Amino acid sequence: MSSYPVDNATPQVLTFNRETDARTALTRGLAEWLATRRITSTDGRPFQLNKVYSTWAEPEDAVRSEQQERSYPLGVVYAVGKGMYDDSKMTPSTVQPLADDLRVLQTSSEYVLSLQLELWSNDPNARMWFSVMLEDEFSPDDSRSGVRLVLPHYFGVHADYVLMDSEYADNEQDATRRFRKVIATVEGRIPVTRVRTFPAAIPMRSVSVDGLGVFE
Repeated sequence: MSSYPVDNATPQVLTFNRETDARTALTRGLAEWLATRRITSTDGRPFQLNKVYSTWAEPEDAVRSEQQERSYPLGVVYAVGKGMYDDSKMTPSTVQPLADDLRVLQTSSEYVLSLQLELWSNDPNARMWFSVMLEDEFSPDDSRSGVRLVLPHYFGVHADYVLMDSEYADNEQDATRRFRKVIATVEGRIPVTRVRTFPAAIPMRSVSVDGLGVFE
């Protein structure tokens, strides 16, 4: 299951499924969600990214993309610099999802990470509409800034993403190759979560001593 958006009123439904660390969970979640977004221009032309990478494309993928113009538009999401563990806004909690064992999930801090988006296209008009799409999708309603996503690959937690800035990145080399890019910075926040297992209670047996009940 891919990441999907929810509103503020939707409670978390946590699971024990953890496929990544918190840093990778943020980049993967944003990439999966971005791949599902689309926008229609005023003249009825639809725009959607053909593929979104959560790391830089492998060399063979980049070569194929250059050889096949239809592969564009493409997107890539990657982390910028260090992530910070912030406990100032986090109340430590312990949650036990439905399970038949003694495992629980614990959270103690948020992981805050700066993410970079690069949206590549061959058309200045497409680039403009992808920029509009970012502005719309990162403000889905008036109740909050940014978008909240469910991350099934990281315990099902809710992660928050806020669009911080954007720019058109143009240079002579890209222009000769018909590359048109939108580059945006996004702040991502995710509760750092871990699995803990508590030892089973030691069974006790009762022994009668002079008519008194004693447990040992």
